[in-house]
Amino acid sequence: MKKERKVTFNTHLIFFFVLFLIFISLAIFFLTDSEDADIALSIVGFALAAAPVFGIVISPVIYIFEDDKLTIVYCLGMKEIITWKEIRSIRKMGGWFGGKGRGFPVYEVIYPKHKKAPFFVEGCIVSNRKTAKLLKAYYKKNIKEYWD
Repeated sequence: MKKERKVTFNTHLIFFFVLFLIFISLAIFFLTDSEDADIALSIVGFALAAAPVFGIVISPVIYIFEDDKLTIVYCLGMKEIITWKEIRSIRKMGGWFGGKGRGFPVYEVIYPKHKKAPFFVEGCIVSNRKTAKLLKAYYKKNIKEYWD
């Protein structure tokens, strides 16, 4: 019997990429704007461009849903493999900047961690239509809504 496998992409990375492009564009604009280029503002622009790059580097890139496990693949090549039977619960958290639960909306997967992992490996899945549909299909229990 062939195992079914569904793959989805982290759509929140698009936001970080757009922010990076805006800050780099501003930095280059200030650097090349005139004869007396504003070096201080271009340095600030390059420094601000580093923040989205950091966000991209530590974020998950793809999520692989299989019949027996969920795999979260990070940008640095790390993989977080979670079997469905060891998941204690999944809860939806976050909001869109400002309302209850600040930050991006994500699903937090709560499961026992068997080995030490870096700080950014935390079992979070982006909340979009495709991941919501796949979580409901593969995770047989209820997903809790959690808003501070």
